[in-house]
Amino acid sequence: MTTAPSAKKERTSTFWETDVLQNFGETEWYLNFRMPEAAFLNLCDLLHPYIPKQTMKTTVSLEKRVALTLYKLASNTEFHDVANLFGIGVSTACDVFWEVCKGLCQLKRKFTGMPKSEEDVKTIIKGFQEKSGFPMCAGALDGTHIPILAPSSFHTDYYNRKGWYSVILQGLVDHQYMFQDFDVGWPGNLSRNVMKPFPEGVARGPQLQFNACLSRARIHVEHAFGRLKGRWCCLLKRNDSQTTNIKFVVAACIVLHNFCESWKLDFPKEQSTAEMPEEEDTEQEHADDEGTLITPEPLDLASSTAEKIREVLVW
Repeated sequence: MTTAPSAKKERTSTFWETDVLQNFGETEWYLNFRMPEAAFLNLCDLLHPYIPKQTMKTTVSLEKRVALTLYKLASNTEFHDVANLFGIGVSTACDVFWEVCKGLCQLKRKFTGMPKSEEDVKTIIKGFQEKSGFPMCAGALDGTHIPILAPSSFHTDYYNRKGWYSVILQGLVDHQYMFQDFDVGWPGNLSRNVMKPFPEGVARGPQLQFNACLSRARIHVEHAFGRLKGRWCCLLKRNDSQTTNIKFVVAACIVLHNFCESWKLDFPKEQSTAEMPEEEDTEQEHADDEGTLITPEPLDLASSTAEKIREVLVW
C-alpha cells in the first residue's frame, strides 16, 4: 500500500520584498500595518536599540520583523499563516513577534505617562472642558475585557460574567484618546479623587445634568478602547498566549495606539466607524466602576473627597 505524498507549501518572501516594498500604496499600508510607510520607518528607528541584531541564525531584517509583528497584531492571524506570508519558519516568526512586542514595551515611557508639568495638566483640563463641558477633569478611567485562553491554574479567577475567560485592561486616557497609564490584570483600589456619577434611579434634577456632563467626558476612555481594538484586532479575539505573556501584547498595542495617535493617524478608509468595536460590556460588567474621571487633588486634602467635590460641582 502506497501513501500519497503530502503537499508542502513552499515559503516565499514575495509578500514583503515585492508586494509591500515595491507595490504597496498608502491604503495597503494602512490596511496591513495600520500606518503609512513614513510612520512605519520612524517606528523602526525608535525600535532599533531594543531589537536583537541579526545573527547567522536569524537573517530577518528589522523592518521585516516589525512588519510581521504589526501584521499579526492588526489581524490576529495564526503564526503558521504569518510565517508563510513572510517566507520564514513558524518558530522564527514566533521569536520575531515576541522580540518586537517586548521592544515596543520598552517604548512605554516615551509614549505613555502622566502629565509631567502643571502646564500639561492645565492643557488636559482645558481640553476636557472644551469638549465636554466638565470642569477640572485630568483624565478618564475605565476597564475593558481582553479575551484569553483558560489559564492552567486559577482559571476561575479569569472567568467573567459573560461566560468567557479574560483579563481586564484598566486605562487612563486624556482628552485626545491618548493613554496616560494602564494596567493589565485585576484593577486595584481607586484613590479618593476618582469621580463617579450619581447612582441611577436616585439622581434627580441637577444630579442628572451632572451625570450627562460627566458621561460626555468619560466617553473619551470608551472611544480610546474602541480605537485601540479597532486598529489592533488581536485584542478583540481570544489570545491563546500564556497569561504571563498577555501583558506584553496589550502593552505593545497601547504603545502603538499612542504612536498612531501622535502621528494623527486615522483608520483605513475601508474600515467605517460602524465596524468599530463598541465597549458594550463596560457598564454591564463593571456596574460597580461605572466609568470614572480623575480630578486633580484639591489643596485641602484632609477634608476633601470625590463625593464632596461632586456635590460642589452640582450645586
